[in-house]
Amino acid sequence: MDLLQDFDYLIRIGRIYNTKEDEAYQLLLEKRAEGATSLDELNERVQWFHHRVEERIESCGHLVKEFRSILDWMQVCRWAGVNSFLLILITSAVLVSETLATIFVVLTVLAYSYTWLDDLLKRKRVRLLMDRAFRRRDHPPGT
Repeated sequence: MDLLQDFDYLIRIGRIYNTKEDEAYQLLLEKRAEGATSLDELNERVQWFHHRVEERIESCGHLVKEFRSILDWMQVCRWAGVNSFLLILITSAVLVSETLATIFVVLTVLAYSYTWLDDLLKRKRVRLLMDRAFRRRDHPPGT
């Protein structure tokens, strides 16, 4: 199986175990409400499902690391390809006209500046949202 199929399989199995864990836990709560005293078997079942879900999450974590390395290499290759193209474009434009080369250089600088600025603004927005979210939890309104 390839990486995506493994990931999909682990997610589906994890969902199934999670559903079973929820059902067993609901049954445990119902039995406690009824006043049942022998709940050891039900507790063990809930724990068994919980451990299976945790195992699947851990397995998915390993797959995410594998995905990350593949995506990093893809990003490096894309960056190298784009920059090679821009270098060839600007070099070729110099042979045709210095004005055309200057226009391509300016457009390249603007494009890189825009993406850098966009990333910076996104990080600031995320940081602001995180600050607001944690401040509300730490200090409830009216206190």
